[in-house]
Amino acid sequence: MRVLALAFRVLVWAVLGLLVVVVTGAGLGVLVGPALLAPATSYSMEADPARVEAFEARLAATGRELLRNPDRTASLELEEADLNALLAAAAANLSAQGEVLVPWAVVSLLPGEVRLAGAVVLADSSVPRALRGRPIGLDVRLEPRVTGERLELTVLGLRLGRIPLPPGLVLGVAGRALPLPPELGLDWRRRQITLALPDLAPPDAGAEVRLTGLEVDRERLTVLVRLVVPD
Repeated sequence: MRVLALAFRVLVWAVLGLLVVVVTGAGLGVLVGPALLAPATSYSMEADPARVEAFEARLAATGRELLRNPDRTASLELEEADLNALLAAAAANLSAQGEVLVPWAVVSLLPGEVRLAGAVVLADSSVPRALRGRPIGLDVRLEPRVTGERLELTVLGLRLGRIPLPPGLVLGVAGRALPLPPELGLDWRRRQITLALPDLAPPDAGAEVRLTGLEVDRERLTVLVRLVVPD
């Protein structure tokens, strides 16, 4: 759960960073006004500690399965509700830091596609006065893929409120303006956000657990992992 929560937290930070760059750098708030940037819909986001606890138990069971299987592979299925419980925790942590408030955020799963929608409230003085403290809608469609030891998220579509934006242009601006951590990359030509995948095993495990694949279906995400034991 810690690793998946971290991955989604990094993704939320990246997407919200894009939002800040677009709103403050491109001046959209001044050009179109807050009405067009407001969320097109709303969602009631609630913490679900029981679901998170159940997911942690399934994650532990997946670890035991890795040790039993001769081929050292295992899979873990997550429902939309599992991902939204993790996202709710990440959004709450982000809001608690005070720079960005996240009234709501939701993940939707479609065949081969992950959709992240939400509302954010920016209070920073660099945000245009017309937008300061007002909810701004964000809707991102992503195609995830694992390549080697990296998670690639191709941005299929990006909307700010009711305004569609070109993903490549936004990623290009964000890549030049944002201080990115070393594990995160933005490729505007390929419209991709890339995240280096960490070893999922504890430091003293004597082996590595690697994410080897993702399968996205309607309302369900399957995570494929492999245990690597050094020679």
